[in-house]
Amino acid sequence: MWPLLELAGNPHQKLRVIHVAGTSGKTSTCYYLSSLLHTSGKKVGMSVSPHILTVNERAQINTVPLDDAQFCRYLEKFDNLLGEYAKSQSYFEYMIIFALWVFVQEKVDYVVLETGLGGLLDSTNVVTRSDKVCVLTDIGYDHQHILGNSIEEIAAQKAGIIHEGNHVLSYEQSKPIMTVIKNQMVLKNATFQSVTQKNGVKYEGLPEFQNRNYTLARAATEYVAKRDGFKITQSNPSHVVVPGRMQKLRINNKKIIVDGAHNPQKMNAFVGSVQALYPGQKFVVVLAMRAAKDYRKTVIELKPIASMIICSELSSAKTPSFVESVSANDLAEVCHQQGIECTIEPNLVSAVKRANGELVIVTGSLYISKLILKNS
Repeated sequence: MWPLLELAGNPHQKLRVIHVAGTSGKTSTCYYLSSLLHTSGKKVGMSVSPHILTVNERAQINTVPLDDAQFCRYLEKFDNLLGEYAKSQSYFEYMIIFALWVFVQEKVDYVVLETGLGGLLDSTNVVTRSDKVCVLTDIGYDHQHILGNSIEEIAAQKAGIIHEGNHVLSYEQSKPIMTVIKNQMVLKNATFQSVTQKNGVKYEGLPEFQNRNYTLARAATEYVAKRDGFKITQSNPSHVVVPGRMQKLRINNKKIIVDGAHNPQKMNAFVGSVQALYPGQKFVVVLAMRAAKDYRKTVIELKPIASMIICSELSSAKTPSFVESVSANDLAEVCHQQGIECTIEPNLVSAVKRANGELVIVTGSLYISKLILKNS
């Protein structure tokens, strides 16, 4: 990436960045960070991964993706700038350099940057300025085939975003995780700020796990505001729409909650939030998951809130499967083992149409939001 960054004018060296890594809550934390900074009078660039509906989401200004015309104008100019060298980069690397370059053109005050995978070897980790603020969300097991099989190996990848002199914010996590984080901080002469949720403001209607993410984002914003000499303007996080994260939709007069929880840790947090918002209630759940995920343990997490699970796959009549899904039959097998009533409907859009109830839950993958919104 370094030759292309140089061709692009080294945008990574010109931006004040808040870098977010972790297993769960990264995207939500990024949206809350961007919103808090924007309502406090700052112009904020944000790049999140993966995008849900359009690639424009990877280059946002004040939580709003560039419109198509603006995105294409910038992309044409950027591609001409890089020339033949652009072909040597992966899609993700190209989009990270592009987003950073756009943020320089837009003269943003701050950039909120979400890692794609891990941290240490992630393309976003080209940002090494000493004034970078690192935010580490909850770390757990995911992408073990790339990040490592032990929690220490995974934590080392996440903590790899910490560079010389950075300020790091995180909740206190398990001892193995904190040991890795603090060892990296000592190595990089970084400072650490422990965040505690008990001091955070709780908002009615905001899911429990989102309250947790908001509190972390708020703490990071307060640190930046104090360091850089501005005041935070109070904002209501329940007004911030985080695509695919407990997102409430109405489709064909049916109320739906869509959430991209795709591993046991994320599903546990999602289920806890549903229970807090709708105590004692159970719902019809439409479930579809990628084959690479731990679907067995994830299905088990749904048991407390599922009256029935409609087992589906990541495809529809209009959009054939573009990722490898767990088969609906395999999901149903786990449901039977756990004593959860279930039925099979491989077509995701058809599964949502079949679901009955005042409120339907659709979950298991971030790809779901794209399929639901584009095919309903």
